[in-house]
Amino acid sequence: MNYLKEIIAFSEYKSVHPMSPGQISLWYTLMAINNKCGWKEWFSVPNSVLSLNSGLSVSGIRKNRIAMQEMGLIDFRFKNKDATEYKINSLVMFKKEEESDSNNNSNNDSHSNCNNDSNSFGNSFGNTLNKQNKTKQNKMKYHIKKNSFNNYEDSNESDYQKLEDEILDMMLKPDY
Repeated sequence: MNYLKEIIAFSEYKSVHPMSPGQISLWYTLMAINNKCGWKEWFSVPNSVLSLNSGLSVSGIRKNRIAMQEMGLIDFRFKNKDATEYKINSLVMFKKEEESDSNNNSNNDSHSNCNNDSNSFGNSFGNTLNKQNKTKQNKMKYHIKKNSFNNYEDSNESDYQKLEDEILDMMLKPDY
């Protein structure tokens, strides 16, 4: 399990699937503990340790782990009265399976469009790329406008120089 990839996948998962602060805290706490355990498939944690690290009460841990199990994020089984064994289900693997299913469905259905389905966990990755491309396009437009502004005609050179001097004078004033 890759810690960083799982955290990124979880961040994108929770942006699409509403989660309580307790569930989020418990997931991060379980991930941190499993990291210290060396990424065991099943690892045991006393409720007192989870409570201290997550900020949740024991009843809050019980409530949130049931909800997280129903979401498919974790599995758990009771070891003894004080400790529980946990298994964290990989969101990276879940994402890969979902993308594979999405690709198979889009190959079978010529009318499906992945980017239009905002409720899909896998598609949130594509939306991020679209935002990056839009930002890049806006920067390019800015540079084109800036360069076209600098290509003023000689007849306007004196007006441009006068404006530039006024701006410089204004910026050099102590109250600017």
